[in-house]
Amino acid sequence: MAYSDFDLIKVRRDFGLQIDEQPDLFADVPSVQPSATLAHILIETAHLAIAINTAKARSEMLITPVLLDIWRQAQSQISLFSGTEFHVDEARGLTGYCDYILSRSKEQLTINVPVVMIVEAKNENIKGGLLAIRPINFPYSEFQADGKEKPPTPVVAKCPAALMTEA
Repeated sequence: MAYSDFDLIKVRRDFGLQIDEQPDLFADVPSVQPSATLAHILIETAHLAIAINTAKARSEMLITPVLLDIWRQAQSQISLFSGTEFHVDEARGLTGYCDYILSRSKEQLTINVPVVMIVEAKNENIKGGLLAIRPINFPYSEFQADGKEKPPTPVVAKCPAALMTEA
């Protein structure tokens, strides 16, 4: 089973999660200004991405430049992956390709936790992608080096904030 086979009802049922919608999940996180480079790229390409109106155009012209700006501002101390296989727990169906992954590790050869998975809402279906936006805590033993690392934290771009926790 792939990540895309999940929906909100299945995740709630199979993993015993409950949703706690919050008005601003990131209220305590300080804002970071986009670089002049990112601002220039978005001014130049946003209208084109909207006019082309495909997921590929939005990915290449809007999402990737933002993630690259995050990577640059972190001074390459994080890693960025695009279209990468990420098999967390095949028995539970947590396997497949992720649109984007950011990792706190600067290693670019392999994905190391903690991570943020970023997936695009397919066919502009925000509700359909809602399940992956929240921290979900499972025993990801193969990703917990020395028992110190936290499990992966899935995130969806362009979705309202909500927190999924074990019921």
